[in-house]
Amino acid sequence: MQDIYALEEFQLAVIDLATGIGIIQIRLAKSYVDHIIHVDVDRIPENLRADFVELKKRLGAISFLSQDWNNVPIVNIMNDDAAQTLAKWLVEMCFRINREYQEESGL
Repeated sequence: MQDIYALEEFQLAVIDLATGIGIIQIRLAKSYVDHIIHVDVDRIPENLRADFVELKKRLGAISFLSQDWNNVPIVNIMNDDAAQTLAKWLVEMCFRINREYQEESGL
């Protein structure tokens, strides 16, 4: 049976992305730092690993920011369109991991 840890972390990241405070770039960075960064590639279904590595790399590019999220010129790093695209990718990855888990579990 597949490890559910990755699914749980992605679900929490999506919740934070949807309900967090601040602009989308800040919510993406916090979702990464609080959840996605802790997921190792070997906990991702094999057929999704390449996409996960690329997503994690792109999220990591905006996560090096200061701990003081309110004073970060993050919009200079990623514009709204790029942030929306990355947010959709994060949500889609969550759905894909969930689908893989359900198929393996026979749900």
